[in-house]
Amino acid sequence: MGKKNSEIMIEGDMFSETMKEAQRAYNSTEWEKFKKIFADSNKRYLLQDFDLWGNTAFTKAVRSDDPKILKELLGKLSEEERWCVIRKKNRAGNTLLHEIAEACNVAEMADIVLDFEKTIPLPPELAEKEKAEMAELSSEEKKEQEEEKRRPLLEWKNLKGETPVFKAAKFGNLKMLTHLVKRAENLPQANMKIHQESATETILHASVNGQYFDVALWIIMNMDKSSLAVKKNKNGLTSLQLLARMPSVFYSHYEPQLFMTKIVYKLLPDEGYDIEGCNSFDRLLRTPARDLETGEHQDDPRPPTTPVFKRIIEPIREEKKKHRLAERLAKFLVKCDYSWQYYRYEERNDSASKKLPPVLHNVAKRKQELDWKRKQKVLRGKNEEDEQETAERHGKEPPLRVAATNGITEIINFYFEEHPEGSSSTAFLGSSS
Repeated sequence: MGKKNSEIMIEGDMFSETMKEAQRAYNSTEWEKFKKIFADSNKRYLLQDFDLWGNTAFTKAVRSDDPKILKELLGKLSEEERWCVIRKKNRAGNTLLHEIAEACNVAEMADIVLDFEKTIPLPPELAEKEKAEMAELSSEEKKEQEEEKRRPLLEWKNLKGETPVFKAAKFGNLKMLTHLVKRAENLPQANMKIHQESATETILHASVNGQYFDVALWIIMNMDKSSLAVKKNKNGLTSLQLLARMPSVFYSHYEPQLFMTKIVYKLLPDEGYDIEGCNSFDRLLRTPARDLETGEHQDDPRPPTTPVFKRIIEPIREEKKKHRLAERLAKFLVKCDYSWQYYRYEERNDSASKKLPPVLHNVAKRKQELDWKRKQKVLRGKNEEDEQETAERHGKEPPLRVAATNGITEIINFYFEEHPEGSSSTAFLGSSS
């Protein structure tokens, strides 16, 4: 069986009885029933929207983690219809491959789509049909879509600017990420840079935001680590600045209520939390990328799977794993961070650049202006100016100051180990104003 599906299906008149029955089977994860409904029905149901988000039965079938279901359903369609299905985007701009990257842990599921694309040429009739559909678009939109449709499916982006590789990292799907990266690297004229950034953040930001630190470490080991570590998101924050805003992921903020929990935590080993075949943190940093890609787990001590372990020890082990991975990630990001040099320079020039806001001597006018601003904030929430000011303020705070404010001693200690030359600068912690 697959995971429990929490999505709500709208069962109004817009869906046929067959589709509503399939929706119920999907919601209850009855995959054999789901497959049988479409196998026994007219194939036109496979090409119709399954829900209001513009998904099809295929994008839902990937959540079964059973490649046979996807293969059998695709087998009912002609080659041209299969091409339509794998190139179709839902309302969020996600293709079938995007959905596989997010929700599926079986590499064979992605291979079904990618192997079909590789072996079966795109029918000329479908290409002409797509051109006709783009005729009403603006010249800029048309150009973008034409360029995308010439690229392989692994390089297609959704409305947020995310490729399937990016989406696998964003949702912490490490197994699928490693597989898709390997497939992407084998493409003719492979463009790995296209997977590293969305419209708002880098692939490293996405994994840190989701607290998928094993994924973040894998990205650092296998992608353009020196560049990604210092890049900023739309709010002007580096990955280290994001991490410095997450005190709960570090041991220094771990405060279990039960004494027994503390004992179990201490007794658990500091190593053994593997990342694609590595069972040692020190070995992880020395292991070449090609060894990580194999996914083999030789000499990897797996934890026991007894009921007692799963109920009591496993949650504590997962907590310790998170702490250790976050610590290792922080150590690397601190090595790449030289923000203290910029803040030291800004400190010397700060007095010359400061400007005082205009002073309104008319108290009534000042009160009227403040009332107007308050009303605007209530009506529209945060306006663009407020958001821009907030982003600029956050981006100007050095990571060490953020970590100190949040009491993350791990990051503070790493800083003074890696950058002792900057420890005497007041700008290293930022101004207190």
